[in-house]
Amino acid sequence: MIETDEPVAIAPPDLAEYRHGPFGVDFVQHFDSGSPGPHVLVCALVHGNEYCGAVALDQWLRAPPNLRAGRVTAAFVNMAAFGQFTAGDPHASRFLDEDFNRLWTPEVLDGPRSSRELTRARDLRRLVDEADFLLDLHSMQYSSPPLLMCGPLEKGRHLAFALGLPYDVIADAGHRAGRRLRDYGGFGARPARRTPCSSNAVSTGQRTASLSQAPSCGGFSRILA
Repeated sequence: MIETDEPVAIAPPDLAEYRHGPFGVDFVQHFDSGSPGPHVLVCALVHGNEYCGAVALDQWLRAPPNLRAGRVTAAFVNMAAFGQFTAGDPHASRFLDEDFNRLWTPEVLDGPRSSRELTRARDLRRLVDEADFLLDLHSMQYSSPPLLMCGPLEKGRHLAFALGLPYDVIADAGHRAGRRLRDYGGFGARPARRTPCSSNAVSTGQRTASLSQAPSCGGFSRILA
């Protein structure tokens, strides 16, 4: 058990109503404006114990704005791990078998090994491949200023600053334990004729509602505007 001095102050959201969606993939919802435009993918619960982004995404799904163009796909990613969350040990439900956010290379996704996180990643892969922009909602283990992790490429920094949010922007090179969703495929490629761009929003910490829910909600609301 990882020790922390901060109590769990946000109740886990009830997401059962989002199980069924238009793609036949559990806990994925989709909105289409009917007009040409970018496809934005918003992910929450990449880690099962980081659910402040899921609270914010749930709020958005209950009253989504009318899209002017393009499409939005909303995915609650690691619902199996989230289902194991307990306030007594809030870090134990980060994942079940392995970290979902270290699996995003073709070698791993197309490889022979198996885990519950890999199965879910393979189910979601087609939707990730189709997205032009990604906003991946996370939280921190401890309280911290809200920040955007934009990756090492100029296009990621451009997107982070274009959002106009009062966040610190961290340009990092990735994780040595495995490739993150943010860096997968076109998201991690240098600009070409048509290359997606991504930004990874990390809020202040899942245990302080006033500081955790608002940054997540504001972040993806701004990218959809």
